[in-house]
Amino acid sequence: MLTPPKNAAVAAPAPSASVGNSKCSSCKADMDDGDPMYCKACKGDSASASAFVAAVSAIVGENDPAKLIGAITGLKAQAEKVPALESQIAGERKKAADAEVKGILDAACLDGRVTPATRGRFEQLYADHGKSALEASLAVLTAAPAPAAPGSDEASRKAASEAAPAPGSKPAPKLSEAELAVIKATGGDPEKFLAHKQRIAAITHPGKEN
Repeated sequence: MLTPPKNAAVAAPAPSASVGNSKCSSCKADMDDGDPMYCKACKGDSASASAFVAAVSAIVGENDPAKLIGAITGLKAQAEKVPALESQIAGERKKAADAEVKGILDAACLDGRVTPATRGRFEQLYADHGKSALEASLAVLTAAPAPAAPGSDEASRKAASEAAPAPGSKPAPKLSEAELAVIKATGGDPEKFLAHKQRIAAITHPGKEN
């Protein structure tokens, strides 16, 4: 058996893994940058993540990780409620607007601008084009004249005219100017007063005219 000469060089051991060939502690990729812990990519990701956490902590006002997660969870739940709340608010506003429009149409019916037969047309106008269109439509309508109140000048003239005799006929009982003035001052009804006067005359003076 041959033995190596005493002065022969001792064989060098196999080279061990250098720092440049180590694995990244995060992604386990080979590293060639001499970093003993993380590769450059993971170091960049870590820095970005740290900046993000710091920004979120500043917004929420909480630094403790567990409390920060809890606060974010609560904010997410609150955000999920917003669409339902907006829908509820919109519904309440619609109810209030519809009630207001009903009052407007009720008033228009009372003053004669709208009749029961035409009310549906204006309700549809509101449904299709909104309150402003309805108000513009009602603004150009003319209210019906109010009926003459008992004792008014118009009612007095009407009673006097109806009491006046027709040409060629016998004079019919009528109200004097003094009687009309009293009726007007007391808010009475000239027609009823005249009818009452005629009944009294028929009882006290049968067959005679006043």
